[in-house]
Amino acid sequence: AAAGQAMPPHLPSLLPRLERCLVATDDKHLRPRARALEVLGMLVSARGGKDAMAPHISAAMAAADSGFELDYGELREYGHGMYAEVAEALCESFAPYLPACLDKALASLRLDDGVLYDSDEEEHERAARGGEGSDVDEEDDDLNDSDGDGAGGNNNYSIFSGVVEEKAAACKAIASYAHHCPDAFKGHIGQFLDPMGGMADYMHEMVRSQAHHALARMAQCALKAAPPPSTEAFPVVDACLNATQRAAAEDDDRDAVGAAMESAAEVVKSVAAAAGGGIKHIADAGHLKGLSDHCLAILEGRAPCQEGDDTEQWHDDGVNGQGGPGDEEEEEDEEAELGQIVLEGVAELLPALAAVGGAEFAPHFQPHFAALMKRTHTNRPEGQRSVSYATIVEVIRAIGPAASAVIPLALPGCCAEFTAESAGLRRNAAYCAGVMVEVGGSIVSGARRDVAAALLPLLSAEETDRGVRDNAAGAAVRVLSAENFASARDPSIAPATLAATLPALPIA
Repeated sequence: AAAGQAMPPHLPSLLPRLERCLVATDDKHLRPRARALEVLGMLVSARGGKDAMAPHISAAMAAADSGFELDYGELREYGHGMYAEVAEALCESFAPYLPACLDKALASLRLDDGVLYDSDEEEHERAARGGEGSDVDEEDDDLNDSDGDGAGGNNNYSIFSGVVEEKAAACKAIASYAHHCPDAFKGHIGQFLDPMGGMADYMHEMVRSQAHHALARMAQCALKAAPPPSTEAFPVVDACLNATQRAAAEDDDRDAVGAAMESAAEVVKSVAAAAGGGIKHIADAGHLKGLSDHCLAILEGRAPCQEGDDTEQWHDDGVNGQGGPGDEEEEEDEEAELGQIVLEGVAELLPALAAVGGAEFAPHFQPHFAALMKRTHTNRPEGQRSVSYATIVEVIRAIGPAASAVIPLALPGCCAEFTAESAGLRRNAAYCAGVMVEVGGSIVSGARRDVAAALLPLLSAEETDRGVRDNAAGAAVRVLSAENFASARDPSIAPATLAATLPALPIA
């Protein structure tokens, strides 16, 4: 995949080796056979792969098809993956293969998930008999759920090994078909709407995450096929946004909730781009207010997926990762990363909602802004602060001058991050400060000199991160051009800023 155009010359020696893997039927060779399908898909979808692999695509598809005839879930999982890669490469030319691939995807989504058994002893008896059709694998012990609170009351429940991965792969393939060959797929949306909605509520977060992405692609496909004022796409849009609201209100997994929020953002943007009354529909259906409320709940740390999240207390307690060394620090870093994932979903969705609302969204942004500002406190992890400033500035950009009132409150802390240890935070802070000065106009006229001075170290050769220097140069240009180039005419700002900015511009 990385080699791109450099790979085709090696195909004559590589493809025969892959072919030997693809005809293997011994149990011990089925996993390499599955991985060979993955390689084939990559070869087709890589840069230049479509043309180089054109003579072999039909054989590759047949090889994936044959894997579905064997009772081995990993072959089906990687078969769906290969279909998705080929669809990405062929786009609408994938249409002849699509019906058969959709049948296989639907069969995977309908797979039996597992078995109920009455006791641990019965589980051991079942395992001793070989699982009766279950591909039980020690690697998949984490997929076994022995929680008595599950669907069987006091019964235990065991998920068949590989079923989760297969369902997730099928969802991902559906997303690929809807995105890359929408004309061919549009007639099949109804067939998958209910099954995919069910997958968005599935017991495993891996499947739920992929289902949210698939619902978003299906909604975009429906909007493209029947844009408003037609109402034909609205049930698909509703299904996606309803699934996101269920996830935000009920799902306890932050990866799944983050995926749902990002998917909703894509759909809201697509509805706005389609125009024709789509925004009125999602507003009347309660999606805009509901999604905005869920964003606020996440920013305030009230979502179910944030229960037990210690990072929600860092600001109030004044604690910044104070704990034991070694494993405890690693756990805190992992927890902070997980907490950031769901915030990144908000960073996608909230600006999309603001763009739809425009200036009218400004008063509704006040509680979100207050929650975001708490997350920019220095006791918060740098990643969380970076995402929070990025969210603030993207909402400001979407709302425009009507959001100017919050800029003087956010700008000083943003500029203070110019000295942050993380290059990513410095890079984001420089960009955000430039946008705030640009949008703020006269409201921040008194701060432009300080912002320009604070940018100088980021523009110098001492700043080793190229991205930071690029964003600092962009911010400096915004400072100079703000309010009809007022700072460019100010002798106390322009000479030093221009002298530092010109060498930093990425034009050499």
